[in-house]
Amino acid sequence: MIAAVVAAFVVGWLQTGKRGLIFAALATSLLIPAAWWLADWWVTDRERIEEIIHEVARSVEANDHAGVVAFIDESQTRQQALAELPKYRFTMAQVNRLREIRLLPGNRPPSASAELSVKVDVGQQSGPIQNVRVLRLIRLSLEKTGTGPDGEPDWMITGYSHAPMTGQPDQYSTNTLR
Repeated sequence: MIAAVVAAFVVGWLQTGKRGLIFAALATSLLIPAAWWLADWWVTDRERIEEIIHEVARSVEANDHAGVVAFIDESQTRQQALAELPKYRFTMAQVNRLREIRLLPGNRPPSASAELSVKVDVGQQSGPIQNVRVLRLIRLSLEKTGTGPDGEPDWMITGYSHAPMTGQPDQYSTNTLR
């Protein structure tokens, strides 16, 4: 939008020859780097939740259980994840599609839900099933109750469920959503 305003000032200057318009274009063009810096600096709740989801996927792929549970609040959900993760060895974990991040208005602490599809190459730690590509539907509930690296409140996963892409549970499905 800023570039469109600058272009309008330049067109106005070219048509009228008024010096004030070219100075306005130059001054307004200085706002472009400022807007880029602001957009990079200011992280919205949705962007932060998306970052967390991708960080958790990287930790899952690296089989870094501590890295995964770092984003899960101190609860039964964390215990469930710590009980479930060591059963499997992941060689790939990728977020296919972030279907929805929904901020739930009026909740204290702030709450959100997310739904995403993931693709993993997974095998049992000790068992016959090795390196199988699996597509899963994951639903997360989150609350802004944790403390981030900057000391500010941060989003924590308070519950999760995973199931086949149809959404119907199977023998591997879990549900710790509240």
